[in-house]
Amino acid sequence: MDLRPGGGLPPNQVFIGTWTLTNSQYGRLLEREPRPGRLSLGLVREIMPEEEFYGMMKICDEFEIMLFEKSFLTSVSSLLKEHPLIAARDLSRLGKGTALDEIEQKIREEHALPLYVQGDRLVGCLRRIQEDDPALYPDVLVENLAARASGVLSLRHLIAKTGKTPEDIDYLLGFGEEAVGDRYNRGGGNLAKAIGELCGCQKATGRMSRPSAVLPSMPSC
Repeated sequence: MDLRPGGGLPPNQVFIGTWTLTNSQYGRLLEREPRPGRLSLGLVREIMPEEEFYGMMKICDEFEIMLFEKSFLTSVSSLLKEHPLIAARDLSRLGKGTALDEIEQKIREEHALPLYVQGDRLVGCLRRIQEDDPALYPDVLVENLAARASGVLSLRHLIAKTGKTPEDIDYLLGFGEEAVGDRYNRGGGNLAKAIGELCGCQKATGRMSRPSAVLPSMPSC
């Protein structure tokens, strides 16, 4: 995706605050002065490129179930190194990477979930760690990791923009629909606190609240 201020998709540029809409001429875009640094990071929001978001997911991967090809991981590490919200301790969690033939073998023989960029370029996989628990299948775990990664990025942006420190936060409340846990405790995992853990919120407790899970049940006919 082209996110350059002069060449990106207009809706994306408006969303991240690089361009503004005029009131006098409907639909006309005014380009702001180009900002130094990352082009995907606007004045108010960010649209993180896919490759870097894979890196964020890997940072959030506590059990090393995501494997990425060595050169791809090196490239991602270089990109994330320039991100103002990514620290050296985050980059150390990326690891060294895995040979592509080993990744292909796990996909072929162990039914790992393939991970692609640019449409069909294979760059990694998510290992199958459980054969008889659907709550721990790769397609579920990749969703959980994506939810944690996007939550970590969002909370770090919030802390940076409000001028607070992570220690100022004492309670985290999550409203996501992602259900983290195994078949015996489906949805029991606390994603809010897992997000806070990687944001330095060492003093915070919290809980998940899913409105759809507490609505009255519809009577059966």
